[in-house]
Amino acid sequence: MLLIVDLSNSFASKAAVKAFTEAGKMTEGFFAKTAVLGITGVKKILLNVVNVLTNVNAKPFSDIENAKNYLIE
Repeated sequence: MLLIVDLSNSFASKAAVKAFTEAGKMTEGFFAKTAVLGITGVKKILLNVVNVLTNVNAKPFSDIENAKNYLIE
């Protein structure tokens, strides 16, 4: 499966990182590729932390078209 997550209107926090890390560990292997929208500033650093702690390897994108193109490559 392929996954797009939109975090455009979200806030970075310890709780969010913990939730995404736990979800990433539970769904490991379910998604061939993961694209994440709305990753800027601190959220980019936190996405890197989640990627290190899981095998999700989510990629950040600023727009949905580039995210879709990445997923179908």
